[in-house]
Amino acid sequence: MTLASIKDASIEKKVKMEVDVSIVDEPNYHVDYFDPKSPDWVEYFSRNITTIQLTKHAICPWALDLLRSTPNLEHLQLEFSDEAIEFRRSVTGELFMWPRLSHFGLLDTSCHDTLAPFLDLHKNTLTTVSLQAIELISGTWKDVFQVIESMPKLRCLDAGNLNEQQLSQCCKTFDRLYDADADEAHMLKLVTNAEISRAVRAILCDFRTFKMRPYFWAYTVDCRLANAIIDGEAVFREGRWHAKLEEEWTRDEAGKLTL
Repeated sequence: MTLASIKDASIEKKVKMEVDVSIVDEPNYHVDYFDPKSPDWVEYFSRNITTIQLTKHAICPWALDLLRSTPNLEHLQLEFSDEAIEFRRSVTGELFMWPRLSHFGLLDTSCHDTLAPFLDLHKNTLTTVSLQAIELISGTWKDVFQVIESMPKLRCLDAGNLNEQQLSQCCKTFDRLYDADADEAHMLKLVTNAEISRAVRAILCDFRTFKMRPYFWAYTVDCRLANAIIDGEAVFREGRWHAKLEEEWTRDEAGKLTL
């Protein structure tokens, strides 16, 4: 009814539109909601959609049709998907690409290794990236951070609980600052390009994962070094990072640096 009213008023070209849908189990959204492949949708509305937020079945056929139909998308948020997310727009393997995409977020879902190449396609336009509670069921987060490092316009990075199936080397250097339960162990909340650059470089130069809980099946990206650098609690000396607190303790006990 809303779409019909907009069309009847001949204002469809004057408004920007947002789509926020929680996709329940087994819907017939093409009939009961609207059909993103219909001539009216494609001609009058699809180009005006700037924001899409999808919850639960974020890659069901209706959702994929919706995403394919919106060439001017600027904000995309996918949450609590019941299926592992692929970023392919077709069975041929072509990835989704929106020339104006500036804000991208994933929340509490799993995805495949297409995440890194998808972000790479949008590295020159993204200004905000939010990745929270994501299970990477193939590939590694190191590939994702390599792409994030190359984003020239990125001004906000909100990341946490990034999990994968690969265990890397374990480091105890920064346990004195942040234990495994601390937010700093697994979260990054960065709001400037300079902070993002420093933190991401830290993660990439010494990429590590750890098991947050003994019973947890996956391994979480270790953010303690990155947060220690941002918080001013780390110093670089003799080719590697040291906890400043460790350096201070050594000075207090021995009167000189003996790290």
